[in-house]
Amino acid sequence: EPRQERTDTQNGRPPEISVVIVTYNRADLLPAAIDHVLRQNDPSTPEFELVVVDNNSSDATRAVVERACARDRRVRYVWEGRQGVSHARNAGFTAARAPIVAYTDDDVRVGPSWLAAIQRTFREYPGVSAVGGKVLPLWPAPPPDWLTRTHWGPLALVDFGDQSVRVDSQNQLCLVGANLAVLRSAFDRVGGFSAHVQQVKGTVGSCEDHEFLDRKSVV
Repeated sequence: EPRQERTDTQNGRPPEISVVIVTYNRADLLPAAIDHVLRQNDPSTPEFELVVVDNNSSDATRAVVERACARDRRVRYVWEGRQGVSHARNAGFTAARAPIVAYTDDDVRVGPSWLAAIQRTFREYPGVSAVGGKVLPLWPAPPPDWLTRTHWGPLALVDFGDQSVRVDSQNQLCLVGANLAVLRSAFDRVGGFSAHVQQVKGTVGSCEDHEFLDRKSVV
């Protein structure tokens, strides 16, 4: 499958952050995820591109992304036929052109200052190679009483509080791939996400983001 390539951002300057969304058969959810990335309105929002990786979808995913490409030159389409979120995230990194690669998911609605916060955090903490943040639920209906924060892990929900927390070999918290930004140099140093622990269709849960952070913290 061909890739649709763009050579610049909306303002004609190289991107400072490449946003990567990986998706599989979620053409109904994807438009809102794309729109929320494109609606960044913080005055300090860096130049960015949005790379949408279609991970072997059989629905209208490609048409959804092509419509987004037509209306906003920052959007790019990439096809990855090997099934699995690690393959798709690695394809996004390969296609990304910025020194920072920020991952989110097709069922996530990022805030309008998301990219500004990512860039600000990297600047405030020189030497850090990855940053992450909260992933909070938008419940379509009230959750059952037993579904407390203790059980958030399998749902890829994260909230470590409002203060900065350092994640390293001594504090191995998981910054989930739904809200994870990584320096390109970190990928160059330790490699991408492992296909051995990835989520694929028909499975529940995945460990590729945690395994990547564990590997990065010891190299």
